[in-house]
Amino acid sequence: FGLIDGFDLSKEMAEKARQTRVYRHVQDCVDLNGVLSEYADAGYDITVCCGVFTLGHVRPDGLRELARVTRPKGFIITSIRKSYAEAAFFEDEARRLQDEGVLLLAQCLSNGRYVAEERADYWVFQVPEKVSAAERQGL
Repeated sequence: FGLIDGFDLSKEMAEKARQTRVYRHVQDCVDLNGVLSEYADAGYDITVCCGVFTLGHVRPDGLRELARVTRPKGFIITSIRKSYAEAAFFEDEARRLQDEGVLLLAQCLSNGRYVAEERADYWVFQVPEKVSAAERQGL
């Protein structure tokens, strides 16, 4: 991928990202617990979210906004700390979003290496193509 954007709630972490010179654009003060109003629908081919779905940070329903900014057939890849996944019922939210047709589970690596004191699950979701009612009925 040649065009990579980054965002973080923390100004300090956004500045560290800028210093890598990997990103086309880095925005700070972006809160995934709300609407990503500065980001267009289906604007990204892939969305990677690491170290964000953890206790005291982003709620599981933040996945909905990640799906919105990811194009149909695009992917969302995220790490989920084990303690957070259980306490925040992350899997229930992921299942709910799948049932609503917002996301499709493509892959899940359970209990993978994360940090010394804890393991994580790594989820890969795909954003489904939006199908009109007429297409569903075969018209």
